[in-house]
Amino acid sequence: MSADSASDFDFFDYFDMFTPAPRITNAPKNMKVAENLIVSFFCKASGHPAPDLTWEKDGKPINPINRKRYDIWSMPHGTVLRVASAKSKRDDTVLTCVATNEKGEARANATLEVYAADSYPYNFDNEADVAKFYAGIPQGYPRIDINPQLSNVEKGLSATMECQASAADMERPTIYWLKDHLPIDISDTRITINTENDGNLIIEQAQERDIGKYECVAENEIGVAYSSAAMLYVKVRRVPPHFSVPPAG
Repeated sequence: MSADSASDFDFFDYFDMFTPAPRITNAPKNMKVAENLIVSFFCKASGHPAPDLTWEKDGKPINPINRKRYDIWSMPHGTVLRVASAKSKRDDTVLTCVATNEKGEARANATLEVYAADSYPYNFDNEADVAKFYAGIPQGYPRIDINPQLSNVEKGLSATMECQASAADMERPTIYWLKDHLPIDISDTRITINTENDGNLIIEQAQERDIGKYECVAENEIGVAYSSAAMLYVKVRRVPPHFSVPPAG
């Protein structure tokens, strides 16, 4: 091998150190959900080049086209798998987040357990239907007590999306929020979740990028519950054209 060839080999060997294989940086969590409700799995990965992210169910690729209750959404450096109307037994499974690039592959598993329910309250405002539903699943399962409502706010002002949740004979469940099915970016200093007194989402200085469909999620060790979705609209005040300087003459 010539000196030039050796030099080239050393360079590419060195360069290879900085083109890492995929690594799961945020693995999906094991989840429990009552039958006919919604559950989501979140996964993030790093690598160079950026890895492709896919999902498997019991080792087989998930194709949302063939699974009408399964949806996959992309987010920065990550992916979301959402199961709508989870079914007992059919969805009791192992789900796998798979990150792949030319350097290799990384995997992370999560289990889904679906509690069989005797009924489903299609109207969550009907207390009798809700009570019957919760009587058929484990005690302590989270319950959304106040759902967010459609909201309109003027650009630059503050918006509040309400949410409150409880769990029988247990501490208040953890609250987080989704916008258009993706986790809210709480690194944005304009956005806070009032976790001490309730689960309200507060958006300061609302911008047009805040327009979207919001969901409140309540989670504890027993399971997870989603609020109904509510739209937030941000209105932009339109100022009629006018002369800043009167025309001459």
